Amino acid sequence: MHRYRFVGYLVISTLLLPACAPVSHQRRTALRKYGADLSDRVLPATNYAGAQLTAADFQGANLAGANFSQGSLKSALFSNAILASAHFDGCDLRASSFRSADLRFANLSKTNLERADLESADLYQAILRKSYLQGAVLIGASLQGADLRGADLTGAVLRGADLRGALVAGAVFTGADTLGAVVDGTTVGLAEQPALWPLSRPSDAPVVPVHEVAVR
Repeated sequence: MHRYRFVGYLVISTLLLPACAPVSHQRRTALRKYGADLSDRVLPATNYAGAQLTAADFQGANLAGANFSQGSLKSALFSNAILASAHFDGCDLRASSFRSADLRFANLSKTNLERADLESADLYQAILRKSYLQGAVLIGASLQGADLRGADLTGAVLRGADLRGALVAGAVFTGADTLGAVVDGTTVGLAEQPALWPLSRPSDAPVVPVHEVAVR
């Protein structure tokens, strides 16, 4: 009985190691945990690099500056979590939920966010360069100053999203729902994205060529 308790403690304590701890082969093995419940924890700057945490629950947790690089977090729950300046580069985050999460300045480059739920998430100046966001839900999300260069948002739902100051050159918006989304003169690369214009034009308003649009 005590032996099983010790093993359980070893797995949980490994999950809570600080970011400075080396990511050994043994630790990577211990981090292969399905459905881990770490909701509402305070775990800033924790190192989860390479972790396999499918369906893990981080809802409401404070993970500011945490490192999830190259991890597998399919269907993970990060709703209402604090993830400012966190690192998710190269992660598998398919079907994960970041609803109302704080992702300001987070690094999500080359991340697979297919069908992820980012509704009302704060992605201010987040890095989403070359990320895969097919079918992702970004309703009401703040993408102000976010780097979306080369990202694939095919079929994504961007209703009411704020793209002011975002970098969108080279991004793919084929079939994306952008009703009510907001852009302005600071949205870099807008001229290359006719799919974004006119975003909230009334149905009876005249169609205006991209180069003649007076952005607000």
